[in-house]
Amino acid sequence: MLNLSKYVIYKKLKNDWYYLFNCITSDIIYIKKNQLNNILNGKIEENMEKILLDNNILVTDGRNDNNIYSKLTEKARKYNSGVSLLRVLLTDKCNIKCRYCKVVPNICNKQEKPVPIDKFEKALKVLIESNSKEQKIVHITGGEPLLFKEKILEIIKLIKKFDTDDKIMTVIGTNSLLLNEEFLKEILKYNKNIKLIVSLDGNKKANDVYRNKYDGTGTYDDIVKKIKLIKRYNVEFGISMVIGTHNIDELQKNVELIINQFNPSSLGTNFMKHPTLDDNEFEGLVSPEIYAKKLYEVFKNVRDTGIYMELISRKTTSFANKEFRIFDCGATAGSTINIDSRGNIGPCKSMLILENEDGIEKEEIKQQLKQKWQNRAPITYSDCVTCPAVSICGNGCAYEALINNKKINSKDNKHCIYSKVFIDCMIMDLFEMLDNSNNDDIIIPTLEERKKLVGNMKPVSKTLKWSIGHATTSINLKEED
Repeated sequence: MLNLSKYVIYKKLKNDWYYLFNCITSDIIYIKKNQLNNILNGKIEENMEKILLDNNILVTDGRNDNNIYSKLTEKARKYNSGVSLLRVLLTDKCNIKCRYCKVVPNICNKQEKPVPIDKFEKALKVLIESNSKEQKIVHITGGEPLLFKEKILEIIKLIKKFDTDDKIMTVIGTNSLLLNEEFLKEILKYNKNIKLIVSLDGNKKANDVYRNKYDGTGTYDDIVKKIKLIKRYNVEFGISMVIGTHNIDELQKNVELIINQFNPSSLGTNFMKHPTLDDNEFEGLVSPEIYAKKLYEVFKNVRDTGIYMELISRKTTSFANKEFRIFDCGATAGSTINIDSRGNIGPCKSMLILENEDGIEKEEIKQQLKQKWQNRAPITYSDCVTCPAVSICGNGCAYEALINNKKINSKDNKHCIYSKVFIDCMIMDLFEMLDNSNNDDIIIPTLEERKKLVGNMKPVSKTLKWSIGHATTSINLKEED
C-alpha cells in the first residue's frame, strides 16, 4: 500500500500551483492542483507512482520513512567532524562601546591581560592534532584584539612554528580603529596570507547608531580609512554586519554600498541578539520574519556578484544539494573550540563569556561536552522532524535558547522562525527559476537546476569565502558511509 511520506508537506504556491516537499530529504515536486487532488485521493497513474516513489513523496507501508530516518540518525550519531576552528577571545577589553555588544556586558570578572600564551599553545595543539578534513582556522577576536598587537604577533609566530605545512588560515576580527601601517607590515612578515574581518553595519547613518566610541562619536569615517589601508596592502578582508532596526529598512542599499565601495570577499549578515540575558526588549532587535525576508531579497540580488554571504549560503547550499544540515553552530558539531582571556577553553564562546562552560582539557570532560552539545541537533526533538525547515536548520544558537527558554538543550525559537521563512523563500525562488515552457502539470527540478539557486556564492577553502564558526559539513543521505 502506498501512502504519502509522513515527512511530506503540501502547500499552495501561487495561482494553480502547489508543491510536495519531503522535509527530511529535501525532495520537491511542483504540481498543479488537479494532479495533487488525484494523488490525495489515491488516483495515481503508474508512471506518476514511480516518480513519486523515486522522489520520496510516496512510501510503501512506512518502511521507506523508517529507513530514511534510521539512516539519518545513524549518520548523525557517527558524525565527527573534528576540531577545525580555534577562536581566540584575546581580551575582554574594547576601545569602542557598541550598544548591542554581548561580550563586554556579560563578562563577570574582566581581565586586564590577554590570553596567556601557554594556554593558547595548548589549545592550538588540539586544533593541529585534530583529524578534521575541513579548512583549519585560528580566529583572533575579542573584545578588540588590536589592543594587544604584541600578543597577536606572538600568536602568529607560534602558529608558524607548529603549522609547518601552512595549512592553518589565520583571521583577525577587528573594529579596525587601531589598525596601522606598521602593524600590517609586521604581521605580513610572518603570515602573508593573514585575513581580516572588519565590523561595519552599513552606511554612515546606519553604522553610527550603535557602533560608537566612548565619547559618543561614530566610527564609520575611521573604518573607511582603515579599509583603504587594508586594500592598499592587498590583504583579503571581509565585512561583518549586525542586522537590527538601524539598518534593516535599507538593507539592500547598505549591502550594495559595502559591495560597490569596498568589495570585500565576504559579508557576514548577523541577526542581532539580546545583549544580555536580562535585556529581552532591546530596541535594536528585529523580528526573525522581517530579517529573513529582507535578507533573502538581498541574497537574490547579489548571489551572482561573487561576494560570499555565509549565513544564508549555508542554508541555500544544503537545500540545493539535498543535504541535511544536522548541526548549525560549531559548538554543537564539535568543530569549534574557544579560549578566553582567562585561559578557559570550551566549545561555545557565549558560554565562556557567561562563565557557564567547562574546560575541555580532560578527555572525559570532552566526551561529556560533545554529548551535551550534540543533543541540540533538531532530529533529537520529536516536533522538529516534520518541520519544513528541519533539513537546513541545525537549531541555531545555544545562547538564544538559554535566554528564551532558560536552558541550552532547547530550541532557538527565533532561528526556527527565520529558517522556516528561508525555506519558503527558497521553494518559491526555485520555482520561479524553472522553465515550464511545455506547460506541464508537474515539474521536478534536477540537481543542476537546484544548484542555480546558490548562484556564484560558493565556499572556497583558504579564503574568507568560507564558514568561520559554523558547522561546514552536511549529511548526504544518498552517500554511503
